[in-house]
Amino acid sequence: MSKIQHINPSSLSHLPSRIHYLHSFLAFNPSIDGPLITSLKPLLAPLLPNLLDAVYTQLLSYDITARSFLPAQASNNPSQEPGFDEKDVAALNLNHANIIHRRDFLRAYLIRLLNNQDWNPQSRFWEYLDNVGVVHTGRKHTAKNNTLRVEYVHIALLLGWLQDALVGVVTSVKEDEGDGGWTMERKIEVLRALGKFWVVQILGTSGKKKSNCNGTRHQPSSSHTSRFHSRPLQPNLRLLILPA
Repeated sequence: MSKIQHINPSSLSHLPSRIHYLHSFLAFNPSIDGPLITSLKPLLAPLLPNLLDAVYTQLLSYDITARSFLPAQASNNPSQEPGFDEKDVAALNLNHANIIHRRDFLRAYLIRLLNNQDWNPQSRFWEYLDNVGVVHTGRKHTAKNNTLRVEYVHIALLLGWLQDALVGVVTSVKEDEGDGGWTMERKIEVLRALGKFWVVQILGTSGKKKSNCNGTRHQPSSSHTSRFHSRPLQPNLRLLILPA
């Protein structure tokens, strides 16, 4: 058995230290896993418009996730048309100004992810992701004193849905396609790296106060302990965004 590593709980309030711990625990190697993720750029770049539409179609399929997009999302992008009801999620669609604004935000996030060159814990990339997390906690105003608050459970669900969608995209690529080929071994390595990244992001850059970093037991709120009923799996995203 290897020697136990000591992690000072108070150090986890420091972003680089927190990222370093998560990297170590998950065996995320910045010099190996990072380039594996960015190798997805040639594959995903042309699919981004359809991918973004699929993401927000999924989010608008449930009132509990769609509700976050009802308030105005940007002061320079008025979202309220005459008669718009901020309590009516049915008024939202892919062409609504609020959704267009959030879709642009997600596009910028994915572009930054696929172009990142520095995955080390001290990288400003993790600061960017931490700011993304802060925006979703409701502690930062987005526009006109409106705040965007999305519960942790919904963010985790979306990343899980996105990972499943990307599994479909990656595994459907022919082995002789792209630079260097997409052998099954390479596909597995890329998807493992991506899976580890999602965990690092949601735990390391959630934007919430790490009040339980001192080792005390954290009591989850009722909103985090709700049970979700299972439902049939959605059609694989590759059927939606890959040409026949």
